[in-house]
Amino acid sequence: MEDFVQNIVQSAMGTSVDTDGDLFLAGLDSLGVLKIISFIEKEYEIEIDDEDLTMDNMRTVGSICKMIKKYQ
Repeated sequence: MEDFVQNIVQSAMGTSVDTDGDLFLAGLDSLGVLKIISFIEKEYEIEIDDEDLTMDNMRTVGSICKMIKKYQ
């Protein structure tokens, strides 16, 4: 899962990112968040609740993976 998330984050941001690096400091913006969420929802056939779309849940590849696991 971590490799998949890292790949979609890199695709959305157009740059490579560290697994534990702060995505917002690396340039992730709201449009990038929407792209990432869209890929995740399609890949894992889930619908992420708006309340889970927080900066903390989207800050790192690891935090995104943790959020996904909540839905599995």
